[in-house]
Amino acid sequence: MNKTLHITPLLTTVLLTATLLLAACADDPDTGGRTLSVSLGSRQFADIDQEFSTTRAVSFPAPTTDWEDYTTLNPGATPNMLLFIANSKDNPTSSDVTSRLLRFQNNDNKDWQANVTITDPSSTYLLYGFIPLDADNASDQVSITRLLKPNDTYEASYSTGAILTIRGLKAVTMSDPCVIVGAKKLNGKDDNVTLQQGTFSYQFSEESEGSITDYACMLLDHLYSRYFFEFKMDATYAALRTIRIKKLSLEALDLSGTNAIRSVNATVTLRANTTGDSPIEGITFQSNNGNRSVTFYDNENDNDNTKGRLNATTYESFGFCLASPEQRWFRLTTTYDVLDSKGVVIRSDDVAVNSFDTQSIKTKILNRAPGLKHKIQITVNPTYLHTLSETDWDQPNFIP
Repeated sequence: MNKTLHITPLLTTVLLTATLLLAACADDPDTGGRTLSVSLGSRQFADIDQEFSTTRAVSFPAPTTDWEDYTTLNPGATPNMLLFIANSKDNPTSSDVTSRLLRFQNNDNKDWQANVTITDPSSTYLLYGFIPLDADNASDQVSITRLLKPNDTYEASYSTGAILTIRGLKAVTMSDPCVIVGAKKLNGKDDNVTLQQGTFSYQFSEESEGSITDYACMLLDHLYSRYFFEFKMDATYAALRTIRIKKLSLEALDLSGTNAIRSVNATVTLRANTTGDSPIEGITFQSNNGNRSVTFYDNENDNDNTKGRLNATTYESFGFCLASPEQRWFRLTTTYDVLDSKGVVIRSDDVAVNSFDTQSIKTKILNRAPGLKHKIQITVNPTYLHTLSETDWDQPNFIP
């Protein structure tokens, strides 16, 4: 059964819910009349007790304490952005909104390009978008419509903002789902400008012949929270045995703590402003049941059994994953070896499965707003221990 949870993200005030009529879907033509070259910046993830700066303006290309050059968190992925280019005229039709894939171009992630066709370069356009496209059916993952008024009629144009509907987001992922929260024209790739949140308007060059390249900078903000995992051993057991972690996988669960969540649908309301405040007015998440886990640490094929060993003194870091803000229950699956006091493996590839509620762990996570980062510290504590008959030892609890 699907469940809907309304989340109000950091720096936002109002949550708008309404029934959406889809106005445009993804397409990716191979050619276009010009090239749009983009520099991307993203908000830095903040600690739970860290306040965001009140300064929303960002100087490109220099990063600030709140913003940084966009980088791919998942080293094995090369994400694409779906970019919507909407004419600012009143009562636009579907032909006035085009969607293009903004593709990564080079190894430092600072150059993204899309082929675009602009029939009326004298008009002002609005740039909205989402990254990364990684749903089960990415070609129909994201759609856009104008904002709704209180009487459920549409605003006259996209100048006031937009509603993005994003389907099939993985509930737990190594990727970093983001939306555009600001865009501005650059006069060249190395141009320095000041860009603030809430502005989406863009003016293409009016050239009409030859090879045409337009430049832009964009700001991205997160839709998910980020979780870092650290482990250590219970001191009593550490005096007898050592555990070496080989693989860690995480799965999202529903509020009962039993049923797995495969994906979520997100509806993001963006309202343009001139004050530099976050345009994210609200996000609605709807979860879809089904099995899907993400492996965020994998050392199974490494023969060096010193890697992944736990101790009873300090917490060791074992990577991170991201999850939608509605997820508070998780299922952690750990593959591990047991070593004796001499470092000899006496049990190999054992598996422990532990479920936990982030609102009930020792350091409770009560604020799961998008863009926050959390540290989950886990102590490995066997529930039943035979020092003479190791094979009778029950699987350990991994207790956050």
